[in-house]
Amino acid sequence: MILTAPKKAQYFAVLITLSICIFNYTIWFIYINSTKTSLLFKSLQQYYDYSKSDSSKIDYIHKLTTNVKHNSKRENEMLIKEYNRLDDSNVYTNSIIKKYISCYLDPDDCQINEHAKKHLLEKGVKKIQNKLKFLKQLNKQKRAAEINTDSEANKLDDDLKFLVSNETTALESFEQILLYRDKSLQWLESLQNHHGFEYDSLTMDLISNTYNEKNLFSKQPYVANGYLGLKISNLGFGFAYDNDDTHGRVISNSWPLKNERYTGAFLSDFYCLLPKLPYTNFPEIDNDGWPSVISAIPYWNDFTIKFIDDKGVLHILSPNDPSLEKSQFTNFKQTLSMKTGIVSTSFDWLEKIRFNIEIIANKKIFSMASIVFDIEYIGKEPLSNNMQLIIENKLDLNTGERIDLVKHGFDVDKKIMYMEVSPSNVPYSSAAIVESVYVNSCSDVNEDLLTSTKKMIKHKIFSKRFDENDYEVHYTKTPSAVISKYEFNDWGKNFKNCKNIRLIKLLSIHSSEVNTNSDLSVFERSLRQIEKYSVPNKIPMEYHRLRILHINRWKDFHQKESFIEIPSDILLEMVVRASLFHLFSNLREYNVDPDRGLPVPPSGLSSDSYGGMVFWDADLWVLPSLIPFSPNIAKSLIQYRNSSVADARQNCIKHGYEDNGMVCFPWTSARFANETSTGPAVDYEYHINIDIVYSFMTYYLAGNFEDPQEDEEFLQYTLWPMMSDVCKFMSAYVQYNETKGLYETYNLTDPDEYANHVNNGAYTNFAIKTLFGWAIDFSEHLNYTIPERWEHIFANMYIPVNKNNITMEYDGMNSSIITKQADVLLNIFPLGAYNKNPDYQNALNDLKFYTLKQATDGPAMSYQIYVAVTSSLLNHGCSSQSFLYKSVIPYLRLPFGQFSEQADDSNLKFPPAFPFLTANGAFIQSVIFGLTGIRFNYVMKDGNLDRVLEFNPKALKLLPGGISIRNFKYLGGTFDITISDYTASLSYTLGDNPITVKVPSFECLMCHTSDMHAGDSEKTYDSYTLIPQETLELELYHLDENIEDNVAECKLITSLNKGAPSEISLSANDGNNETHFQPYSMFETNIVIDIGPVDSTVLKGGTIIWGERPAKNFSIYALQKSKIVEIVEKSNKLSYINKYPHLSKRETDFKLNRLAIALAYGEIEADQFKKVALPLIKDHKVNISQPFERGIETGDGISIPPFNETSFTFDYKRFCQYDDLDVKKSPNPDNVRNIFNKEEFQTFSCGDYDNFETRFVMISFEGVYGWDKEYEMPINVDDSEKFGAIIREIALF
Repeated sequence: MILTAPKKAQYFAVLITLSICIFNYTIWFIYINSTKTSLLFKSLQQYYDYSKSDSSKIDYIHKLTTNVKHNSKRENEMLIKEYNRLDDSNVYTNSIIKKYISCYLDPDDCQINEHAKKHLLEKGVKKIQNKLKFLKQLNKQKRAAEINTDSEANKLDDDLKFLVSNETTALESFEQILLYRDKSLQWLESLQNHHGFEYDSLTMDLISNTYNEKNLFSKQPYVANGYLGLKISNLGFGFAYDNDDTHGRVISNSWPLKNERYTGAFLSDFYCLLPKLPYTNFPEIDNDGWPSVISAIPYWNDFTIKFIDDKGVLHILSPNDPSLEKSQFTNFKQTLSMKTGIVSTSFDWLEKIRFNIEIIANKKIFSMASIVFDIEYIGKEPLSNNMQLIIENKLDLNTGERIDLVKHGFDVDKKIMYMEVSPSNVPYSSAAIVESVYVNSCSDVNEDLLTSTKKMIKHKIFSKRFDENDYEVHYTKTPSAVISKYEFNDWGKNFKNCKNIRLIKLLSIHSSEVNTNSDLSVFERSLRQIEKYSVPNKIPMEYHRLRILHINRWKDFHQKESFIEIPSDILLEMVVRASLFHLFSNLREYNVDPDRGLPVPPSGLSSDSYGGMVFWDADLWVLPSLIPFSPNIAKSLIQYRNSSVADARQNCIKHGYEDNGMVCFPWTSARFANETSTGPAVDYEYHINIDIVYSFMTYYLAGNFEDPQEDEEFLQYTLWPMMSDVCKFMSAYVQYNETKGLYETYNLTDPDEYANHVNNGAYTNFAIKTLFGWAIDFSEHLNYTIPERWEHIFANMYIPVNKNNITMEYDGMNSSIITKQADVLLNIFPLGAYNKNPDYQNALNDLKFYTLKQATDGPAMSYQIYVAVTSSLLNHGCSSQSFLYKSVIPYLRLPFGQFSEQADDSNLKFPPAFPFLTANGAFIQSVIFGLTGIRFNYVMKDGNLDRVLEFNPKALKLLPGGISIRNFKYLGGTFDITISDYTASLSYTLGDNPITVKVPSFECLMCHTSDMHAGDSEKTYDSYTLIPQETLELELYHLDENIEDNVAECKLITSLNKGAPSEISLSANDGNNETHFQPYSMFETNIVIDIGPVDSTVLKGGTIIWGERPAKNFSIYALQKSKIVEIVEKSNKLSYINKYPHLSKRETDFKLNRLAIALAYGEIEADQFKKVALPLIKDHKVNISQPFERGIETGDGISIPPFNETSFTFDYKRFCQYDDLDVKKSPNPDNVRNIFNKEEFQTFSCGDYDNFETRFVMISFEGVYGWDKEYEMPINVDDSEKFGAIIREIALF
C-alpha cells in the first residue's frame, strides 16, 4: 500500500497520539501499582525538601489546603494521600525522614535498625490507608451534607502546622519507645531458662543455642496443626522420657495421670476409656461410667543414628543415650519459627557430622507431616573409606500410651511402613500412621557446575538418588514395632564429590475422629494419601510443595487473621505473638465434624497433662480469645459443647432432676460428657454451665456469621436452647431462703479451688443472676415466654456483700483468705459488662481487697483478669500493665515461649500442666480486651436486642507508643485498633455493615450505675456509628496520679536484688496501693527509679506505703544530673538508642539513657551507685502508723486493711558541708562497674539549687518488723517468712 503525503501525516499523527496514550497509560499503571513504600519515600522526600525553611513550609501548607478545597476528586485524593503520609508527628520528623530516604536510595548503607524501620514504616502506611479511606467518604454524596470541606481544609492546615512544629515531642516519643524496649530486654533476661535464648522479632524465631544434656519438658518445642501434635526432644528427633533431675527429682506430669513426662505424639479427640485413673477426687463415681483421657499414638519421629568412624569406633546418637555429653555437640541451634510453625534443629556432632532436622505438621493438609534430615560430613578426610552411617527409623507401639495394636507392617515395593492403633477400650476407633522415606544426595554433582546450580542441587529438590550400591534398606517387624534401617556402607568413598545426605519422610495420619467425608477405613485413607505424595523420584518436589502450602497458610494467618504489635516492649510483644501462635497451632478450622466439634484440652496436642480432658479453660479462657481473629475455629469449640448436650441431660436425670431438657455439664469432658471421678456434674463447680453459655453468647454478640440466616439460626437453635436448658437446671438447683427472701446456692466450688464445697460462692451466684438477666433480654428479643421464677431469681439472687461493701467469696469466709486464682473479680471481667445493677464502689473495693489476697503461686491465668479489671476501674496509675508483666514473668518458659501452669515447676504436690494454653488465651484477652476496654455487648431497644461494641481505651504509661491490633473481626467486618500515647483509633478496614460503638464517660466512673442494656438513660456512654473505611479516633483520657505530683509513678524501675517468687519491681510504683513488690531477702534490697529525661528534677521529698511487712529502715540516694553526664561517657553499655544518633541533638539524653540501661542490666551495683550519689536520707527508721499484724476478721468485720505510710523531706543545705568521700582505686578504669570508684566522680557540687537536679534515685530497704537486726532466721519457718519488706507504693515529689 502506498501512502500519499497527507495520509502519511495523518498516519504519523495517529501513531504519535497512540504512542502518547500508551506511554501515559503505562506511567499511570506503574504509578498506581508501585509499592506503598516508594510512594511514601517520594512524599517524604518532597516534604523534607519543603520543610527546610519556615517560608517553604507555609507555602507548602497553603498549596495543599488550597488544592484540597478546589481540586477535582482525583487530584484531591492524591493530595490527601500525600498529606496523610506526613501526618504522624509522633514518629516522622525531618531527621527520621532524611535517614529513611537514605535507606531507600542506598539499602546497603542504611543505619536504621530493621525492626524499627519496619515498625515505623508500617505505622505510616497504615495511617495513610485509614485516613485516605475515611476522607474518600467525604466525596460521596451521602456524606456531603454532614462534612464541611472548608472546615476539613482548616483542620488539615492546623494539623500540618502542628506537624512541622513538634519535632521535639516526636523525638522524645521515639526515644522513649527505644528506652522502654531496652528495659524490656532486661525483663526478658530475667525469665527462666534464658541462658542461650535468642528472639528474632523480625522473623519471629524463638531460638535455643544451648544443648541440654537432659530432656526437660519446659525446654522442648513441638509442632502441631490442630489435628496432630508432636513434642520434640533436645536432639530434634527420637523418643525420650524426661530425665532432668535439676530439682532433685524428675518432675512428673500433672493430675490425674501423674505419669512420666515424655516426647509424645497426639491426635485431637483420640480418647481412650479406663476403668480407673491413678489420682482422682471422686473415685466412687467411676462405678457409673469409666473416665476418658487422651491416648498417645506411636511416636513418628523415632530415629536413632549410628556412626562407625574411620577408626572403627561406634557412636550412637539418641536422646535416651546416657553416654551423650555436651562436649560432643557444637554450633547447636534449635529454632521454633512462629512465622512458619516449623521446628528446626542443627548441630555438629563429634566435630565430624553436621545435622539439620526440620519437622512440619502441615497446617494446610492436617493429616500430613514431614521430617527432613540433612546430614553432612564436615570432619577431616577419613583415613579410610570404611566409615558407616546407619539411620534407624521406627514405629514402636511402646512409644504410645493407652493404645492397642490393630496392625503394623511394611511394603518393600512401595517403600512404606505403617501402624494402626486404637485407644484403649474403644475398639470402634483407630488411627493409622503410614509413612514413606526417600533418600537422596548430591553424590553425582559435577565439580564444573556453577556455584548457584550446586547450591540448588544441594537443597536436593532436583538432586539424584544414591546409587543402590551406596546404601541398603532393611525392613524389620517385631510384635510391637516396625523398623527401617538405611545403612550407608563405605560412606567416605565419594566424599570428593559430595558429603551430603538428605532423608525425607512423609507421613499421613488419619483417625476415626477426623472428618474427611470418606467411606474408606482410616488405614486406606492414610495409604492413599501417602501414595499420592510419594511417587518414586517425586517425593522431594512433593515435599517442597507441601512445605509451601504449609508456610502460606501461616503467612495468611499473620497477615489476614491476627497480628499484634507492642513497639516499646519486646517481651510483651513476643508473648502475645507466641500466645496467638500456640493457640493457632493446637486448633484447626477444617475437617471438623460439625456434629462433634473440637475438644480443646488445657495443654493442647503436645502433652497429656490433665489427661487431655476439656475444662472450663476452653470456654472462658481460650474461646473468647479466638473470636476476634479466628471465628471459625471458635465455632468448632462451641460445636463440641453442643454435641455433649445429650450426656449433660443424662447427668441431671441421674441426680434426680426433672427430665425437662435441662443440662448439667461435668467439670471434665473428653470422649463423653458423663460425670466421672475427675469431674462431677453436681456438688462441685456448677459455674461451668454458665461459662459455656457465656462462650456461646460472646460468639453470637461478636456476630461473625456468613449471612443473616446463619446469624438467626445460631441464635434460635444453638444459643437460646443452651441458655434456656442451663436456666432450667439452675432454676432447679438454687434454693429460696424464706428468711432472707433470696435465692441461695450450696455445696459448690468456685474458681478458687482453695475453698471447696462451700455455700453461696460469689462468682457462681453472680453468674446465675447474670444468666437469668440474659434469658430475660434474649427471650424478649425472640418473643418467647419464660417462667416467672426465672425473673424472680434474677431479681432476688443472693450476692454475699458485707457492710463494708466488699463481696464475700463464700459464706463463712474470713480475712485470712488467700485465693488460688481470680474468683470474685470475674464478676467484673468478663461478667461485669452484663451487670444490670453496677456498683462502682463495690467493684473498686473488691479489686482492692482481693488484690491483697491473691496467692503468688496460683495458676497462670489469674493476673490477666487483674489487667482487665484495673484498666476498667482505675483512672490513675498503670497497674493494668504491671499486672500484665506479673502474668508473664513467673510463668513463661523459654526458649520456646510456652506458659507453665505454675510459677514453680518443681511443685511436688501440684506439678504443672505444660504447656498451658489456658494462659495463652488469658493473655490474649488481657491485651485485646483488657488494655483496649473492648467488650462485645448489646442494648435493648423497643424489645429488640441490638449488638454494640464497647470501646474504653486508656493511656498506657508503661508502653510508650501504645499497641496495635490488626484484623480484629466484628459483625463480619475487619478492624485495626491502635492505642498510641495520646489517641486511640478504631479503623473499619473491611466490611459492609455499619456498627455501633459505645464509649464510656471518663469523667465520672462512679456515675456508671445504670443498666447500659436498657438504653443508658443516664447518658454515661457516648455512641458512635462507624461505617466501612471510616476511622473513629478518640483522645485518650488523661490519667491522674495515684498520689498527686508523684514524679516516680509508672517510671522505669529496677530492683538490683532478687524478688520473692512472682514478684516484680514494677508493682512498687504503678500507682496502685494494693499491688506490691517484696524482695527475696530481708537483707538490704536496692531499687533504682529512673524518673526520666522529661521529669528529671530537684526532689523535695516523698512517701512510701508499706504492706503488712514494713521495713525497719531505708535510705535514699540520688545521682546529680551534672555528674551523670560525665560518668556515662565512660560507660560501655549501649542500647537501642545508640543505633539512632541522627535522631537527636540532645547528646546528654543519649548518655542518660545509656546509664539507664546499664542500671537496668545490673552493670552498676548498689555500692558503686552509693559512692557517687547524694545520700538524701540515711538509715531512716520506719515508724509504724497502723498495726501491721491484724487479727482474723469475719463477716461484716472484713474490711480493706489500712496501710503504714512513711513520709519524708530532703534537706540539701547539709551537702555543702561534706568533704570528699574515700576513694578506692580501680584496676580497670574503663570498666563500667569501676567508673564509680574514680576520684573525679566522688565530689558533690553545691551552690545553685538546680545543681541537685536528678534523674536516677536508689532506695535501699533493710529489715522487716518482727525480726531482730541480725536477721537470724528460725529453722522451722516457711520460705515466705524469710522474704523482705512489702512495698506497696513509692512516691517522690
